[in-house]
Amino acid sequence: MPLLRSVSLRICRQELHGVGWDVLAAILSAPHLRSFTFGRLLFSPREAPPETWIGTLAPVTAFRYDQPSYPSNLLEYPTQQETLAFILKRLHRSLESLLLPSEIAPVAVLSQVQWPELRELTLRGEFHQSAGYVAPFVSLLSGMSRLRALNLLLAVPVGVDRKQLTLWPQGYKSQLGLPWPDLEVLIVSFPDPEDHIYGELPQSLRHLSLRCTPHHVLCLWVPSIYRCHSPIPPASEMLDILTKISAPLLDTLQLEYLADDAADDLLRCVSQRFSMMDHLYIYSVYSKIFT
Repeated sequence: MPLLRSVSLRICRQELHGVGWDVLAAILSAPHLRSFTFGRLLFSPREAPPETWIGTLAPVTAFRYDQPSYPSNLLEYPTQQETLAFILKRLHRSLESLLLPSEIAPVAVLSQVQWPELRELTLRGEFHQSAGYVAPFVSLLSGMSRLRALNLLLAVPVGVDRKQLTLWPQGYKSQLGLPWPDLEVLIVSFPDPEDHIYGELPQSLRHLSLRCTPHHVLCLWVPSIYRCHSPIPPASEMLDILTKISAPLLDTLQLEYLADDAADDLLRCVSQRFSMMDHLYIYSVYSKIFT
């Protein structure tokens, strides 16, 4: 299949299966391959590629490791992170779209190399600092200057402070300022009003999602699947965040919050500050049962 341009590997069964390095290398070496999607499987879970491997990977532009929501088995196979690191070191110059499970994302590679063509980055899963999140996201992802969409769909395990998800902590000095000057899409989980990022967002922003991951009610209603807690921000904090944002082109806004005395003021703020908006999604939790 010399003209093969797109490959998608998925499994619909619940059993745990993986694909070894030899198979992955054969696919990713197809010379015309540009899109690779990998879902519901483990990524070379038994052994990492040998450092002596001298093959050539295709200049893939879209790489998606699309796991189900918050699978508990990913952390049991750390070799996956090594394999992903090996591959992404060789694809970082060509990739335009990248989706990774946050639990095993090779954070060191994300932060240490330049991504000259990357337009979209999605990290999805549970946030575990042990995966390599040793600095704020504004620093870790500073080599992605052409980024248009940053999607951080991160669940918070029990015992983890949501402030660890802060993109740009107060007092942190970013040498480059905002590293994504043309950002159009931003998805943030459990937003913090003290996050400096909201006062620095570019005028190009069109889509903003400030939400819980997973949605608050799912975390509470299906705890056997979503083994995490949900520190949902109150409306007063959401109001504080939105008053810092200048986004005249914003056309889509998603908010998820716990209703309090500021709920009406929040809705008033939305209508006054984002007059160009076409789509508004609100997940408002009113009952104290859900706190």
